[in-house]
Amino acid sequence: MWGGTAYIDSCGTCVGGNTGLFPCGFDCNGDWGGTAYIDSCGICVGGNTGLTACIQDCNGDWGGTAYFDTCGICVGGNTGIWDCDTVNAVQNFASGHWYKLYPNPVMNNYIIIESDISTLDIELTDMLGKLIITQRCDNFGGKCKIDVSAIQTSGIYAVRIIRNHRIMSVIRIAVMRDW
Repeated sequence: MWGGTAYIDSCGTCVGGNTGLFPCGFDCNGDWGGTAYIDSCGICVGGNTGLTACIQDCNGDWGGTAYFDTCGICVGGNTGIWDCDTVNAVQNFASGHWYKLYPNPVMNNYIIIESDISTLDIELTDMLGKLIITQRCDNFGGKCKIDVSAIQTSGIYAVRIIRNHRIMSVIRIAVMRDW
């Protein structure tokens, strides 16, 4: 159309005037008419960048590093939770005594603590330090059975092994509830 206002933009497309099209612009990568965009982590991705968009980790953090461990619990990243161990065995080198706790993760109602000490006090807390269970293992012959059926929520808990009012060891356990 003579005297019209349409023109060829930087991408080679006729825009403006009566075309109903708008001129192309730069994408975040500096490409005219490119398809790169800023993702949820604030990084230019897609288009010609060669980068893919970040994703949420299991903790809901965009670009985070949290992951599901072998116990099926979201750990690492910003969770503040460490991954679980199959069996936790600890030797307290200062006292020369040892402790073993299993199963870990706990999927039933009991954990077993083995030790070479005949009398222990056991405290189980949540990760905020709230006391959930206390039990004394007195003359237990090396194995003490702790009833954890009071724990109704899956999560990471701390088991404190105490002797003569001193914490000898703290062992993390994962409790899995599927009911």
